[in-house]
Amino acid sequence: MIFNLFQKYSAVFSKFLNTLLIVVFIGLEELGLYAFLLASSNIFASIAGLGLRDIFVREFLKKKGKDNDQIYFVLFCEILIKISLILSSLIVLLIINFTNINFWHALSVIFLGIAETSSQMTSQKLRAIGHNTISQLCLNVRPIIVSLSLLVCYFVSSAFLQNYFIQIAVISYLLPAMFFYLYWLLKYKKLFSINLRYKEFNKNLRNFLPELPGLLALSIGNKATSRIDVIFVSSFLGMTAAGMYRLITQLVMIANASIYPIESYYKKKLAITIQSKDKFQSSQIMTKASFLGFIFYICILLPACLLFYVIPFEESIKYQDEFIISLIIVSLTGLVRSLVPLLNSYVVFINKVNKAGSILFIIVLISTMLHYFLVPIYGLVATALNVFAATLVWRIIAMRFL
Repeated sequence: MIFNLFQKYSAVFSKFLNTLLIVVFIGLEELGLYAFLLASSNIFASIAGLGLRDIFVREFLKKKGKDNDQIYFVLFCEILIKISLILSSLIVLLIINFTNINFWHALSVIFLGIAETSSQMTSQKLRAIGHNTISQLCLNVRPIIVSLSLLVCYFVSSAFLQNYFIQIAVISYLLPAMFFYLYWLLKYKKLFSINLRYKEFNKNLRNFLPELPGLLALSIGNKATSRIDVIFVSSFLGMTAAGMYRLITQLVMIANASIYPIESYYKKKLAITIQSKDKFQSSQIMTKASFLGFIFYICILLPACLLFYVIPFEESIKYQDEFIISLIIVSLTGLVRSLVPLLNSYVVFINKVNKAGSILFIIVLISTMLHYFLVPIYGLVATALNVFAATLVWRIIAMRFL
């Protein structure tokens, strides 16, 4: 767990460093564009991924001791994800033919979305076969590569960086996704020992389809609550405002990163206790995870914010009332998230995906409408309040009524 924390916080530091480097090297408006493309690609990935990453570990563990069943399930996931990625990409390309969306921006969203989907699924596959540390590295190495790429390109040619910044970011996401996918294929050689028959594919598909609506709603809902705000800010307030909002969310993200190693450490334990119907142990795991999430969050957020205001950086922005109020609200949202770090895993393991997905989908729809009407009038504060309300309501309902 200690090494997982180290690598996660190295990644988080790199993400925050990327934010600062983009502002210094290229500008706040380009940071806003970067945030917009990442947010859009995350929504793309949540749809294209079909929610498979949320059930992969659960289904893999269910088939423990049945090698052929495990291999058939993995092959099923491989094929389904690739079909979904192709169809999702074609739909995006079709949409831009009837809109004024920038073609290269849309293409960047597709490639970033493919990299995100691949990395998330590869991470789950590695975790399922016991490579927990590598599974975390699969996700954590990407921002570090972006940081190195930004620094190298800036010192080689700042003009090149300014002209091809988005392409550099896309390649920095794609390369590790390809590397870790190949690594997983080498480690799980069983995959090549069997051919997937139609009967087995159909069997896995029939088992998966009843959960698909809930998984999709849950996957899209989770991403939408934390990403759609950026899209609305970019659309209504402009890329410079989106850059400001990115600065705020990245500060809070530094502290919220404690969720990921906690989830990684306790996820498998929670799956086993729920599968064995040990409610007491499940409750204990949830409580421990919540306590650790709270402690880590507070201990990291306060020094991070203090350091941000001590360092002479973007003085004209960080003392604005709108920036400070939004930062406080976003910090409260981060606190709510840190208090229930195992929420998604818990919902999947208790087999309440469809119910949870329906609830979250309704919350996201309401939140989307509020964003649409309030953001153009009240700006970043409305965005921050809306996300806080959606995050809080979802967690209260999930823990009380599921």
